[in-house]
Amino acid sequence: MGALCKAYDWPTSGSAGGTVGIIEMGGGYDPADIKAFCQHYGYAMPKLTDVPMDLTNSPGSDADTEVVLDIEAAIAAAAEANAPLKEIRVYFSGDFTAAIKQADADGCDTFSISWAARETDFGSGELTDIQTAVKNSKMIVFAASGDWGSQGIMGAVEAPAPGANMFGPSCVPEIISCGGTAKYPNDSPPESAWSDTGGGISVVFPQQPWAIGAPQATGRTSPDVSADAAPETGVNIFIGGSWGGVGGTSFVAPFLAGLFATFGRRLGFITDKLYANPAAFTDITTGDNGQYRAGPGIDLCTGLGVPKGKALAALFNRSSGSGNGTGTGNGTGTGPGGNGGVNGTPVVGFSGKLVYKSGVLVDAIND
Repeated sequence: MGALCKAYDWPTSGSAGGTVGIIEMGGGYDPADIKAFCQHYGYAMPKLTDVPMDLTNSPGSDADTEVVLDIEAAIAAAAEANAPLKEIRVYFSGDFTAAIKQADADGCDTFSISWAARETDFGSGELTDIQTAVKNSKMIVFAASGDWGSQGIMGAVEAPAPGANMFGPSCVPEIISCGGTAKYPNDSPPESAWSDTGGGISVVFPQQPWAIGAPQATGRTSPDVSADAAPETGVNIFIGGSWGGVGGTSFVAPFLAGLFATFGRRLGFITDKLYANPAAFTDITTGDNGQYRAGPGIDLCTGLGVPKGKALAALFNRSSGSGNGTGTGNGTGTGPGGNGGVNGTPVVGFSGKLVYKSGVLVDAIND
């Protein structure tokens, strides 16, 4: 992942000692894999804390790839900024709201969500409950925009739905929605919108006044930001004792959560600052996700674009940990809860767009 960080002009100093929270709705991980990953790249190993809520760390399924990807992406992003994380707290829960509240009560600086469903599949009040939890926190919260293009058809998991479909919880305005690009070595061809990146217009939340320059729409637009997510240009993870290449917007959320954890402690809501500073991103102007095309300015495939790491770091006072967060920090944590899904059905995890060959991960991507 170091090559990607270098390509995105990563900062080389930051506020070390951050804590990233991650929700996992299935699967698990072996700490030995994380240790091997860190040793290979020379990264400091953060403390790994499991927080079992209504689920537990249960490795042995395909969902393990998601869990390991989340952890290793956050570690790499912070380590490449020479600001290693102090701790990663993994919340095993089927309830987004409960996990967000607990992570905030535990003092996490950033929080990553790589699991989702179409926003129309959430039960009554569930998305507003998530919104309230994020508003009341002092965490920067990131969520994957989805890996199934603008229509939001999750392969054989769901039947086709007409029109464009936005995913939650990334549709929640106070959450930074993370889209995907395809970034090839030496930008040949130039970085473009990944064809499977989620993006669109919410039918639940209105457009936000701080979304300066976003496409004119009645609903909240997504994504806000992006990074490389295409499987053919993806990143390496170490899982099950071996290396493999993986992609998906589920990489982008923890990757940026790790970076922003180096900008200071408990910054809270900062999305308005990002929209007020578009020069901190590289605009992506080509590619599409089905319904929408990338173009000059903010679009419904890549949002503001991909990060310019040093420019983003300059927006925040890392030495004091201060920021423009508006959260009140009164999350109390609800403990175990939730029904293990959205609207009574299992939530689909963005377990990444794995690159398979005969049912196994292909050789690791050069990174």
